[in-house]
Amino acid sequence: MDSRLSNAPRRVPSQDRSSQRLKLILKAAADLIAERGYDAVTMTGIAKRAGTSVGSLYQYFPDKEAVLQALFAQLGDDAEERWAPLFEVIPRLPPRETGERLVDLIAGFIDERPAYLPLLDAPVRLARSSAARDRLRSRLADAFAARQPKLGRGEARLVSNITIQMLKGFGALYARATADEKATLAREMKLALGAYLLARFRRTGAE
Repeated sequence: MDSRLSNAPRRVPSQDRSSQRLKLILKAAADLIAERGYDAVTMTGIAKRAGTSVGSLYQYFPDKEAVLQALFAQLGDDAEERWAPLFEVIPRLPPRETGERLVDLIAGFIDERPAYLPLLDAPVRLARSSAARDRLRSRLADAFAARQPKLGRGEARLVSNITIQMLKGFGALYARATADEKATLAREMKLALGAYLLARFRRTGAE
């Protein structure tokens, strides 16, 4: 697992039982950070919630930061899986609907993964691997290029990068918003992203 933290997981489980234990550890960490925040989460607490020993936990991770890095990567993989069906339909969608679906995807993910905001606010540097980030941007660029073949590869990649940056900004605001504010933010982001995509595809002759 690629990480900008030096304290990466000690080992990757190769057996089904070990893999299941790792899933329990990461679920426990997600539950605790969602409930209590970063500072209140401890290795002892994670082990207790996961139903394992602290010693067993340390076989996988050297410290709390490494656990949360693994959790952050897992959430990123989960988010990417949610994008996959959309990649298949973007070539057939109007630009505004594409924007709406992308915003709904991000909002739904944040609502269903309450650990995401505390991880964003954690006083450590968490990041997905550069390969994972590039894969997502490339797949979105491919979908945009399929939607409008007149887009060159460079333009499609640019539109992909800007779209993802807009969604990241929206996600950061949405995750910290109240229930009433969330609806307003989602509506405004759909307008902004939909207008951007419409303008870019219109410039190349597709609406």
